[in-house]
Amino acid sequence: MSNDYSIRIQGIAEIQRALFQLNARLGERVTRLALRKGANFMLKQVRAIAPIKTGRLKKAIVVKTSKIHTVRKNGDVGVYLVVKSGKRDNQKTALYGRWLERGYKKGNTRVAGRKFVTNTFNTNAPTALAIMIEASDMATRQLAQELNLNTR
Repeated sequence: MSNDYSIRIQGIAEIQRALFQLNARLGERVTRLALRKGANFMLKQVRAIAPIKTGRLKKAIVVKTSKIHTVRKNGDVGVYLVVKSGKRDNQKTALYGRWLERGYKKGNTRVAGRKFVTNTFNTNAPTALAIMIEASDMATRQLAQELNLNTR
């Protein structure tokens, strides 16, 4: 006399699919959103401190998504600030931005850089980190809600 019991749990496959979907989307969407929020905060701070002569430098500082650091290539996500450098006649670029930041050599003398990007980053990094953590938490909750997962 054998007692055969069978248990059937419904919904496990859907929960597993939702968890895998959440995990895949977290790696890209949430992380990129959080990084971009922090980078946009830093962008505003750097633009406020950037030296002004013609205004080209402020317009040339932008946030870009890294093409090297992608989830598909190596599992990383990257966002960075850059001063677009291009031709002299292009009003959207500032060729001289890197020399203002790092300095340059004029004849035998070395002209020190203003370090406006570096100093802004060093003073505002904790605030940017807090913004990124908050954005990541909010986006994670929103994704969980979209996938009908109860988080408490």
